[in-house]
Amino acid sequence: MNEPSVEILYGAGVALACGHDGEIRADDLHGLFAADCRVLSTYRLALGGLPWQLLSRIRQGHGTARWTYQNQTMRQPRGDLPAGSVFLELRRRLAGALHDDLRICQFTGAPLHVRLVLLLDADFSDIFEVKSRQLPPRVAIRRTITHDGVTYSYTRGGFHRGLRVTASCGDCELQIAGSQITFEVDLEHATPWTCCLDAVPEVDHVALEFEGDPHDDESIDPPQVEIEADGLLRRAFERGCSDLSAL
Repeated sequence: MNEPSVEILYGAGVALACGHDGEIRADDLHGLFAADCRVLSTYRLALGGLPWQLLSRIRQGHGTARWTYQNQTMRQPRGDLPAGSVFLELRRRLAGALHDDLRICQFTGAPLHVRLVLLLDADFSDIFEVKSRQLPPRVAIRRTITHDGVTYSYTRGGFHRGLRVTASCGDCELQIAGSQITFEVDLEHATPWTCCLDAVPEVDHVALEFEGDPHDDESIDPPQVEIEADGLLRRAFERGCSDLSAL
């Protein structure tokens, strides 16, 4: 049986495996991995209880990708909301920590209230357990709700891993229950709503903070060897050198 397609992002010693739609599903060998441990096993976005429809995805470097989605047809108290009325852009960068920029815009011609739901979970499985799909239950995982997110932690003897997830979305109402973060969002026509989500891994009580500015474009390391060629060949050569440097 063929394994499902996986998108890989990596940077500063941390790696992320997710679906081509940007979601992280524990059963599909996805996850955010730090120090050979899966510190984030589930990450799924929904609008009004329905999954987003993927429109496009673009890779922009080793640790950067961008996805665009639209809503499905949704039942509303004032009538159905047609598909393609609300759009979500997700820009993701990974460099030690994970940073997601969410941008939602609606084009209905009138104000619109929507409920954005983020489902999160962490199982702190060893990378070999994930690969073999043998995941023992870990009842010692702690989940602590904060005013702007949730913190997961797991300790066994001298082993400690954690993950701190925070959301910054202005005055948007944030509700957290278990593994679910709900954003109550009021959207004006053609006026974007934005939110920053950060997932910071913790290894042996040391937080792996993001390296650099997550909103900057990802830089490509200059090659140590130069080549004189036309643009197409030169870009391929420079990308190969950058890939080797990152590995």
